[in-house]
Formats: sequence, C-alpha cells, structure tokens
Amino acid sequence: MFRRFPIDSCSLNCLQASANADYIAAGFADSLVKLWSVKSTKPDEPAPSPTTLVGHSAAVFGLDFSPDSGYLLSSSEDKTGSWLLLFPPTDDGVQ
Repeated sequence: MFRRFPIDSCSLNCLQASANADYIAAGFADSLVKLWSVKSTKPDEPAPSPTTLVGHSAAVFGLDFSPDSGYLLSSSEDKTGSWLLLFPPTDDGVQ
C-alpha cells in the first residue's frame, strides 16, 4: 500500500505512524504537529485533511505514539515535551 500526504507547511522534521496504523503524525520546523487519521480511507483515496496541533514555540524534532495509539508524545527545540491524549479511555478500557 502506498499513500501520499501533501505537506504544505514549513520543513518536515519527523514523521511517525501509530502502532495500529490508524494515524500518521508529522513534526515541522514551524513548531506545528499535524495529525492524519487514515483508518477509514482506502489507498486510492486522497489523504484526509490533517488536524493541526499547536503548543510548541520552536521546531518539533520527535514524535511517538503510545503502544495503544491513544497518546501522542512530541518533543521540541523549545526544550519541552507534550503528551497529548488522542482518545479518552472508556469505562471498559477500550478506545
């Protein structure tokens, strides 16, 4: 399977896929993180529009998803890390 994601922002510094392959996150030199949900798209469909995440004040150089793909961790040149809850856990522990 091959899919292209249009990058219309400043320089791409890092790219990470979630363990379940439902999400792609990208970190950029302009301090933004973009998150694509690809779980409901087929390879021949255009990539969905990303969600833009803000919070850093300098370039983002590191991204990683938690093993359950429920959290995204980002690190930046501004000497901060961000831990983002993508999906709140349900009462039965299933996301």
